[in-house]
Amino acid sequence: MMKNLWIIPASALLLLSVAPLRAVVISGGDGTGNTTAPTDALGDPGWTNVGKGPYSNVYLGNGWVLEAWHCHVLSGSVDYTILSGTPYYGISGTGMRLVDPSTQVPADLYLYRIAGNPGLSSVAISSVAPGAGATLRAIGYGVNRALSQTQWDANWITPPQGAVAHTGFFYSPGGAERWGDNQVTGTTIQQNFAYGPTHWLYTTFDQSGGFNEFQAASGDSGGGAFYKNNGYWQLAGILDAVNFQIPTSNAAVYGDNTFSADLSYYRDQIVAAVQVFQISKMLADPAAAMGTGWQSVQLVGNAGFGNSTGLWWSTPIDTNGFTFTVDSGSGTVGIQPGSGSATGIISGAGNLTKIGVGALKLSAANTFSGQTDIAAGTLKLSNADALQNSTLNYTAGTLAFDAGIGAFTLGGLSGSKPLALKDAANNPIALSVGKNGVGTTFGGALSGGGELIKIGSGALTLAGALTYTGNTTVSGGSLSVPNLNAPTATVSVLGAGSTLNAASIAAAALNIGSAAQASGFAAPLVLGAAVPVPEPGAWLLLSIGIFSLAAMRRLRRR
Repeated sequence: MMKNLWIIPASALLLLSVAPLRAVVISGGDGTGNTTAPTDALGDPGWTNVGKGPYSNVYLGNGWVLEAWHCHVLSGSVDYTILSGTPYYGISGTGMRLVDPSTQVPADLYLYRIAGNPGLSSVAISSVAPGAGATLRAIGYGVNRALSQTQWDANWITPPQGAVAHTGFFYSPGGAERWGDNQVTGTTIQQNFAYGPTHWLYTTFDQSGGFNEFQAASGDSGGGAFYKNNGYWQLAGILDAVNFQIPTSNAAVYGDNTFSADLSYYRDQIVAAVQVFQISKMLADPAAAMGTGWQSVQLVGNAGFGNSTGLWWSTPIDTNGFTFTVDSGSGTVGIQPGSGSATGIISGAGNLTKIGVGALKLSAANTFSGQTDIAAGTLKLSNADALQNSTLNYTAGTLAFDAGIGAFTLGGLSGSKPLALKDAANNPIALSVGKNGVGTTFGGALSGGGELIKIGSGALTLAGALTYTGNTTVSGGSLSVPNLNAPTATVSVLGAGSTLNAASIAAAALNIGSAAQASGFAAPLVLGAAVPVPEPGAWLLLSIGIFSLAAMRRLRRR
């Protein structure tokens, strides 16, 4: 096929988009199969991401659709796609034609953005062209084929008047979205098939190719040609043109070629436009699944990173209201700041779940506001603000504070597992809880030499044993405890509206700031040192149960 490929006249190369929407031609059976997402060993490369508008197209993610430029031209510049039965229309002014990155000459590729969110994962764009022999899995909406084969002689007469020279299938009307496989014959030099010089991959329709052997047909232009790279499907090409051996151009004949625009050549332009990689399912190796260059990751479903031992991730992650799950496997994985000001930050209103027996290390000041769960293994905080807006639900696994930081902030704290206020080097830490303003109850014991600081407007109830020996400070909202027994520490209630509720307190000192309250004590305070007293007016806000008359007089004299 290679030796004959370029002697085919350009006039014999017909663009795929000149016929109604139907389906790719496959060699096997009566040709009506493969009209649902593939479930074989190779799997589904992106069935729901291939749409149909005036012609076939591919939804890339973040609202962007890619098709052949000639589809845009032949449709009268109408931009729309139907994905999973729902139409989405192009946003005016977003359309852009891709160009040769070296010469800036426009190619036969066109991007536009749609209004609305179809809720689909992004497709990865291959950064390398698949080599000869690699399998391409094509999905498109071109015309059907006839139910049975046709044979022709050398003069394209059927039935043959002499020896059989050609075998193939006439086109037939009707059809649906269909997939098929073929092997890459090779890559061509840049070639102009009437709508701009474009870099190509091409396949050959082979009679020995098997049941799923595909040949693109009229209507398939803009469909996807996917390539499985390192275990992940990536979009390697956009179906664009075919060469017809039959003069009438109305049949898929063994020996014909399908041409797909080689997207590795245009990848930088595509990624720069789409920017956000959206995921709805677990990616065991996101770098392999996505490729590089994306500005951020956004969840469009409960998704995350699978068993990713050794992964260090530095691209922003928008949880987008869903649950982001990280499976650490048996090793250590990390989400880290990287070189940019926002890289590695987990944001959005969604949740974080840590699974796997290994460790997940959070090294950025994350801003996501949902709940954090440790289902297994260790979650290591390597940034003081790694969970600053998230409520940690501590019921399983292990929470570890990295050494050398000293102070950490949690959006909130709930659960029942004991927690020690010390870092990985056994040094005491200062733990601030409540920044997100959500009321929570923590039933686990608090121990260690560190200190606890209640911040934010919410209420924190500590129902477990409190044996930590550091200071306790309420600087926002309310803190309710069964008792505080830290005879060498200071208990402080500071700031307007701050409230401490406790059955008893044993402390070296009690600081009550103006407009703060300490209330509900069922037993006297036990103080090991003199107590600073607020201005007289502030005593109206101080209710500490029933003190002995001598104690009250002693306080007044001060």
